[in-house]
Amino acid sequence: NYRGLQDLGSGWFYDQYSDLLWKPTGQGRIYTGEKAPAGFDAESFVPPGGVTSAPAPETPPAETITHPAVDTATNPPDNAIPTTTETPAAEAVTTPPVRGYPIFDETTGSGSIILQNLPAAADGQSYQLWITDPASPQPVSVGIIPSLEEGGGRVWFDLGGPGVAPSGYLLTLEPGAGSKSPTGRVVLQGP
Repeated sequence: NYRGLQDLGSGWFYDQYSDLLWKPTGQGRIYTGEKAPAGFDAESFVPPGGVTSAPAPETPPAETITHPAVDTATNPPDNAIPTTTETPAAEAVTTPPVRGYPIFDETTGSGSIILQNLPAAADGQSYQLWITDPASPQPVSVGIIPSLEEGGGRVWFDLGGPGVAPSGYLLTLEPGAGSKSPTGRVVLQGP
């Protein structure tokens, strides 16, 4: 459940805490936000194109893309969390995948990411969030992810100013308090 974020259908979301309507830009999972009109009713909202809003699912419809070069089934990273326990197959317990749902607002130069199932970073390591910006040859750090209660929550960040329109994101596991460029294992990657 994403406190205050409601799926309105056709890629539109309503953020009741900020009273913002988020609409897709047509560039992957990049959205633009605007203040909801006075008297906005999310239950009766019909996105442009005539598609009625669907009941809010438990998770946003976007899928997280994991780094294709990491084959954790045959080459688990040193700090990997086991996907199964040492019990008989009938009692095996799987660890749910880490998921991330970024929202970028280029008009305000801010963004947020909703994370699920993110295990705590090992001592001496931290998760660092990066954006890919067509104006920059390398990913740009937008900050360190704080420790999240039960491995999930929403983290807000600054994109570096209005007009920045990220084309994607990376979440990496970095040494210490972060790095100047991505050097650690890619945990999540997506548009």
